[in-house]
Amino acid sequence: MTRLAGSSKLLRAMNESAALALLLDRGTLTRGDLRELTGLSKPTTSEVMRRLTDAGLALVVGHTSGGPGPSAEIYAANPAAGHAIAISVRETPPGLVGVLCDLTGTVVARAEAEAGEPVATVSGLAADLTARARLTPGAVNLVQLGLPGSYDARAGLVRHIDAPGWDRPGLVADLAARIGATVAADNDVNLAAIAERHHGVAGDADSFALVWFGGGLGLAIDLGGTLLRGARGGAGEIGYVPVGLGGGDLTDLVGGPGVLRLAAEHGVAAPTPTTRWPLAATLFSTRSPGASRTGSRRWPRYSIRP
Repeated sequence: MTRLAGSSKLLRAMNESAALALLLDRGTLTRGDLRELTGLSKPTTSEVMRRLTDAGLALVVGHTSGGPGPSAEIYAANPAAGHAIAISVRETPPGLVGVLCDLTGTVVARAEAEAGEPVATVSGLAADLTARARLTPGAVNLVQLGLPGSYDARAGLVRHIDAPGWDRPGLVADLAARIGATVAADNDVNLAAIAERHHGVAGDADSFALVWFGGGLGLAIDLGGTLLRGARGGAGEIGYVPVGLGGGDLTDLVGGPGVLRLAAEHGVAAPTPTTRWPLAATLFSTRSPGASRTGSRRWPRYSIRP
């Protein structure tokens, strides 16, 4: 970890980080807008924006017009200043889905890959996305993996995953060495909770829990903006909780297998529990009076009261 020596250097870095975060969140801002949002002085704001533009992190994209006095420069984050790849690892059906985003979060390229040896498959998908985005090799700064399991960062080990090769020790480090970029790994439901905290319905919540129902079960717990991960990263793996005396677990009861059993009871066959149509429509139409019985894609509404 790089340590910033001296309070002035630390304050400059904090001011620049705050200004860039505002540009990423708000889109376009003038120096006056930034002064109002940050509370920085006029000279400090001007210096911060000079340093961000010199570093290629911000751009002047226009000027204000129509008001009294000289026009003000309008700034925006530079989309080409950084790129990241997000890859979702799927167990059912097995495979990988990836997107490449620029610094503003705009998706530049999408691609999929069949399941295979993890290092070869992930590095190949990353190279494919880079080529689709017409970027040079090495232009990607970060590869984020979303896993249907937990990641023990201390041990460098993926746990609770039913995908061949993904539980090999040192896999994430090997991926970083092959791709030549920082590789991060996390549970897919944890990543969904982070998105809800920053861009979704949980932005104003002090704390919240996100329960994920799909082919399996998942849980993410956010306590005051910090994810509860547990000693080995498996705090949200509720699908493995034993249920009853027959050796089954919670996933067998209400996860993908439970969904398929319920469908079979009503004469509906589907290859996977996440098949939306006609499985979901049929189940809703047969079990909920609020659902459409004409085959249209209208979902019922539910009211949950304490």
